[in-house]
Amino acid sequence: MKNLFFKKLCCTVLICAPVLTNAQAQPAAAAAKPATTPTVTIYGFVRNDMNFDSRQNVVVREGQLDLYPKDIDTLGMGE
Repeated sequence: MKNLFFKKLCCTVLICAPVLTNAQAQPAAAAAKPATTPTVTIYGFVRNDMNFDSRQNVVVREGQLDLYPKDIDTLGMGE
């Protein structure tokens, strides 16, 4: 049983050791590249839609969410 455990341990170490020892090494081609500044390109269009609704609504959260329209006030002189 111990022999099988040590065989698996040795195989694991032999497989993982090269990967772990070179994990931080930079390839020579990547280290020799000159640093370039990134470029930014702005494109597209701006759209602006506006509308005005004269109907009063029942709202919550300081007007962030409309629930349903208020009833028409026929007795109140148009206010």
